[in-house]
Amino acid sequence: EIACLTRTLSYHIGHPVPEQAFVSAILCDAGMVILNSLLQEEYAGIVASAGGDESLAASEQTHVGFSHIEVGLRLMRKWQFPPDLIETVGKHHEPAPGGQVHREAGLVYAARRTLDHLAAGADMSAVLAVLPPELMAAFRLDAASLAQSWEKSCREIEAARQMLSI
Repeated sequence: EIACLTRTLSYHIGHPVPEQAFVSAILCDAGMVILNSLLQEEYAGIVASAGGDESLAASEQTHVGFSHIEVGLRLMRKWQFPPDLIETVGKHHEPAPGGQVHREAGLVYAARRTLDHLAAGADMSAVLAVLPPELMAAFRLDAASLAQSWEKSCREIEAARQMLSI
């Protein structure tokens, strides 16, 4: 869902390669897959204790000495992924350091926050309230455009499910 909404938002902002944003969103949590595979139940406990995605990296750092972000970055560097994808993974929890918005990381961040808050029952106005102002300005986001992107991504997900018979 995060990757699909990321791609839909990338169309909204006129991203030249929306599929790059889609792939970035998929790769951002590759480190979580690896940590889960290695640590299994211990990692499930770390995720549960984090109380949400915003504090997960800090919880990982406390419990195992590094975060899923660092694991993903090491893996991507070892496999010689393109630098722009590596940078997105590194910034997906902090997409606007110093007020400078990293486009793909910002799209992933906006998609993740949107999905988290919608799942908790928030409306689009409440979702916008938790997004950094730099992202809202850079991406020209308002409640209507965010809702439209969300609805389009839901239709794409449903079409994929039907195509795959799942």
